[in-house]
Amino acid sequence: MKFENKYGQVTVFVKNNIITASFSGCVDIDLFRTFTAGLLSIADQFNGTAWGYVSNSEQIVAATPDAEQEMIAVSQAMRKKNCVVSAYIISSPIAINQMRRIMKIIRPNLDFDECLFTSLPDANTYVANKLAKNQAD
Repeated sequence: MKFENKYGQVTVFVKNNIITASFSGCVDIDLFRTFTAGLLSIADQFNGTAWGYVSNSEQIVAATPDAEQEMIAVSQAMRKKNCVVSAYIISSPIAINQMRRIMKIIRPNLDFDECLFTSLPDANTYVANKLAKNQAD
C-alpha cells in the first residue's frame, strides 16, 4: 500500500504480525490521515491479536505541527487495537524531537531511546523479540 502527495510519501507493508511504514519527504496532515486510515484498516485484520509497528522514517525531515497532533491520536488508536510494541528509525534531529514529545504524552514511562534505531533490521528484531515475549507471557 502506498500513499503520496506533493510533500512526501509512505509505503506500508505487513510481514507476520508487524506493520512497517516507510516514510519520505515531509509528513503533512493529509498524508498522515490517509496513512492512518490504511494503518488502522490493516490492524483490524489482526482481530485483536498482539501486533507490532515499525516506522522507517529515515528519509523524512519532519512532520508538520498538525500532523504531529494526529500522530498522538493514531498512537492511542494503535494501542486500542492491541499494538504492543513500536520501533522507530529516524535520522532527522527535528523528527527525533517530535517523536520524543509524542512518546512522552502517550507512553510517559517508556524510554524512547529503547525503541529508536538506526537500521530496519535492528528495529524489526526488536519488535519481533518483544512480540515473542508478549506471546510467551
